[in-house]
Parts: sequence; C-alpha cells; structure tokens
Amino acid sequence: MQFRRNAAISRLVSIGDGIIGASHANGKYAGHIFPDSHDKIILKTSMPDLPSMDPYARHVLLCTGAYCSPDRRGRELYAQLPALLEREGLLFGPRRVKRGETSCLGVCTAGPIVVVYPEGVWYANVDLPLLERIVREHLKEGRVVEEAVFHRL
Repeated sequence: MQFRRNAAISRLVSIGDGIIGASHANGKYAGHIFPDSHDKIILKTSMPDLPSMDPYARHVLLCTGAYCSPDRRGRELYAQLPALLEREGLLFGPRRVKRGETSCLGVCTAGPIVVVYPEGVWYANVDLPLLERIVREHLKEGRVVEEAVFHRL
C-alpha cells in the first residue's frame, strides 16, 4: 500500500470495514483513508499543509538558463515539451510525465541539459530531434537514449 502522509501523523489505525483512520501526533483524529481510482490508498485529511497530487511515472527537468546554453535554447525546448508528451500519450493519466524547468542544473556547459527521474539519467546537448527521441524512447518505451547520456545517479 502507498500512503500520502504528513510527518505530523503518528500512526494509522484501523476503524473497520477497510476504512482506516489516522492519529495525529497530538492525539487528535486527522482524517480517513479511502482507495482512489488508481487502487492506491490516499490520506484524506483536513490538514491544510497536505497537498494532493495525481500519480505520475517520471519527472523531467530541463535547464532553461543562459549559462549552459547562452542562446537560451532550453526555453524553446521546454515550450515544445507539452506537445511532445501529449503526442505520445504521456501528458495525462497514470503514465504521465511531470515536467519542470530550472535556470541551472549546475553543469554550466553542453546545454541544454535534460534530466529524467526516477532513473537519474542526464542528457547533454539536447536539441529538438533529441528531445523527441527522449520522449518517445525513454519516457514512453523505457529505453534510455544511451549515446546522449553523460551522467547517471
């Protein structure tokens, strides 16, 4: 089972009939846990600091800063990314890919840089044709584009 939980929740307790309650660290009742549409268990709580998020398969970070790519090509690639993900069926649903842009990934050369998690695969010198391959081969089909990898976690 997976749980989304706040660090302040000290224990999960069974109430009966498959419904589980949560005890807060101060002893107060915090909420219920109900199965969601993805067959995972999600903590439903009234605590304002506990956001919810739909599941996703991978997270892509793309450097859009000027240090590793002085002509700012990363911004253009990031603008194309949603359309590429949508074309491959990866923008919504349980296989979706979250995307984020950052002004610096600390490489400062050979950009734009793209990083794919949870694998921790780092790609260098990414242009539109390579980004299309990364989306299709790595994100959709699960095959890393080996010739463009310069680092792995």
